[in-house]
Amino acid sequence: MASGETYRPVPIRRRWLGRMLAALSIAAVLVATLVVGAPRGADAAAPDGATGATRVMFVGDSITHGWTGDTTYRYWVWREFARQGLAAEFVGPTSALLRGTTYLRTDHGFQNRHAAMGGTTYRYHLPQAAQLTQAHRPHLIVLGLGFNDARSETGAEIAVNAAAYMSAVWSVDPAVRFILNELTIGTSPATLEANPRRAEANPLLAQLAAADQRVAIAQVTTGTPSYDGRVHAFDGVHPNPTGETLIAQRVVEAAARLGFLGPVAGIVQSLPWAPKPSARVTTNKRRSIVRIRAVDLATFDAKSFKVRILDSSGKQVNATAWTLSRSVRLGVPRRTGRYTVTVELARFEMVGTPSVAARFKVRKSHLPARKRHAGRKGR
Repeated sequence: MASGETYRPVPIRRRWLGRMLAALSIAAVLVATLVVGAPRGADAAAPDGATGATRVMFVGDSITHGWTGDTTYRYWVWREFARQGLAAEFVGPTSALLRGTTYLRTDHGFQNRHAAMGGTTYRYHLPQAAQLTQAHRPHLIVLGLGFNDARSETGAEIAVNAAAYMSAVWSVDPAVRFILNELTIGTSPATLEANPRRAEANPLLAQLAAADQRVAIAQVTTGTPSYDGRVHAFDGVHPNPTGETLIAQRVVEAAARLGFLGPVAGIVQSLPWAPKPSARVTTNKRRSIVRIRAVDLATFDAKSFKVRILDSSGKQVNATAWTLSRSVRLGVPRRTGRYTVTVELARFEMVGTPSVAARFKVRKSHLPARKRHAGRKGR
């Protein structure tokens, strides 16, 4: 979905209301079918009795998938699993990100396999549910779909799709647990408008979870703090580093309610975006001109960059505007000293921390003769 999507409310008419009630009736039938044989009491509080690592599969759209140059909330879920000593294995058909493969963080043995695909809806994922379950045998599925569905479907229809997905999985393995991620409301920095169908879906997803102890809700939107596209997203929708930690917090809290984890640590934190792009930096013979070429934007899906030159005290002595140019030039004041060239990347509303691209020193020998001897004339 484009970050500038605008939803225009439609007046509720009898025909529309009838469709919604019919969809809710279907959901109720599905839930009644699903809860037969559902684990109860202590049986629901523990993962499947199979030995070995707990196999976790993330199914979702771009919010779960992530973009090249992201950490993804999946990483922070992994960190909490590792902190609690839960032997886990993240499974799925791919480890790629949208537009690339570069994860900003890969430490703590992070396993980045998943089954998410940016831009998708339940229509894409439902036909694959049973096959993926057979192939990867997950004990826990984190299901983060519905955001894109809300462009054309009601909250009730989204809940029906979620129930159908769980039914398809349970037809293969009825012991699989589910975490249903609440839909983020989504705000565009340009319009600050949200699609109310997403808000409509969340209480219906909660009803599905209440009906079956194999299911828990990740309270991304209804938790405190709640996901705010103006704070936690780089484009009003997709999570920035801070938003990634918030979604992860809600997912691991849900995992704890299902019995996979103990008390959860505070994961939510305010984090900068810290890509480290490569760049070619050269200076002319007298080091009065710095040229910066081949700034690596694609690896981090950046949309523009900015170059600064700082003196030894950290004071800026020159800078470019935000640009996409293949090559930029900056002049250096004709004075001796040490200088640092930094590059910052930007992706929509998200600006990365400065990354050092080069350091150089201007000596007296680099200056023109009249500049070197200017101090002697007054003697």
